[in-house]
Amino acid sequence: MARTTLLPRFLGVALTAAALPAPAQQLDFTVDTEDKSVTSALQGASLLYAGQDQADRDPRDVLAAARADYSRLVNALYGQGYYGGTVKILVDGREAAALSPFAAPDRIGTVTVEVDPGPQFTFGDVSIGPRAPGSTAPDAFQPGAPAHSTAVQAAVDDAVSDWRDAGRAKAAVTGQSVIADHRTQTLDAQINLAPGPVVTLGNLVQTTPSAVRADRIQVIAGLPTGETYSPDEVEEAAQRLRRTGAFASVAVTEADTLGPGDTMDVELALADEKPRRFGFGAELASLEGLTISGFWMHRNFLGGAERLRVDAEISHIGTSLDTLDASLTGRLDIPAALGTDNDVFFELEGGYYQEPGFEFGIGAGGVGVHRRFTPELEGEIGLAYAYAVFKTDFGNIDFSYVSIPGNLTWDRRDNALDPTTGTYVFAELEPLYEFNNEAFAARGTVDARAYYNVA
Repeated sequence: MARTTLLPRFLGVALTAAALPAPAQQLDFTVDTEDKSVTSALQGASLLYAGQDQADRDPRDVLAAARADYSRLVNALYGQGYYGGTVKILVDGREAAALSPFAAPDRIGTVTVEVDPGPQFTFGDVSIGPRAPGSTAPDAFQPGAPAHSTAVQAAVDDAVSDWRDAGRAKAAVTGQSVIADHRTQTLDAQINLAPGPVVTLGNLVQTTPSAVRADRIQVIAGLPTGETYSPDEVEEAAQRLRRTGAFASVAVTEADTLGPGDTMDVELALADEKPRRFGFGAELASLEGLTISGFWMHRNFLGGAERLRVDAEISHIGTSLDTLDASLTGRLDIPAALGTDNDVFFELEGGYYQEPGFEFGIGAGGVGVHRRFTPELEGEIGLAYAYAVFKTDFGNIDFSYVSIPGNLTWDRRDNALDPTTGTYVFAELEPLYEFNNEAFAARGTVDARAYYNVA
């Protein structure tokens, strides 16, 4: 008679049971208020609320979240102007703050969060000073306004920013007194500032190596050394370098201390982008056949952040050799070739196209200048020459002309990739003179858009 044992079966059942996920903890989250914005702010600050849908949360993680939520919820109450609220967090009936984080229970069933915001405080005696000439405290930081702690921080940031805009790069808070009076339900706040001296911009000091030549980096950045400090000028110097496309990362840092004559250097840390890039594509259409295209680009062609791009395309493949079209274009952009914000570009283009009844080839070249007038306004103007030959049943016709293409772009959108507000205007004009017929002509286009957020 064969022997049997229950051990393997029992062990298998035990292992299966151990592998099952623990049941999800139940979260009861209540806020004693009818103000939905307060409830929403508290829920947004709570780690427990954010993780309530996770079915397999470890009890240690739940306990850690519960203990962290005390300060997070209190800070959220301060942000809404409530300074006398109470926060209670119970883990299976026990206060989370009393539980040791090193002795979490094996299982947690219910977590209860109860918040009583109490009365909302308003601002009482508030002041920030001294302030920059012509600046005022924001409306949200005035006596009688809801005493949001975020309004205090925003008012401080604005006051310091106003001084920095006035050339005081080292403006800072030197003292503060913030008192919540629970009898009057008011918040008094006195913030003392030290504007510091008017600062002169020093040198742009490069702290990391780059394949782009150091002298070109200085010219492209265009930091106005010797002029009064402006945070916008420092940021614009970084943006100029980013726009070249030669750098994967551009970071500017103001020096901690001032030099002789209240000058301040700006440190520059760069990380180069990979210099070469290429791509290709293909498109198939039932009537027009196959189109293949590709490009090759170098982001630092001559060592000065010059960008060279070559594009090629062949279309109507597979239909007939008599309908093939081909084109090849190239453009070289030299940033700051004529000084900061004044780029020079060269373009070459060649193509051969076949249409019903005629075919033509064209070659063109041009040189131009791209100027960035402001962060919102930029333009180009150039000089171009083109020669084209048309082959028809009646013979060959050639054209030779010179043109002066130009364009302006005025972009005031909030986001170029996903705009919701603002305006965009692009206008171009190209007068030309055709030599064979001794004729003048011109073409122009305007693209104007306005965006309004209806949400």
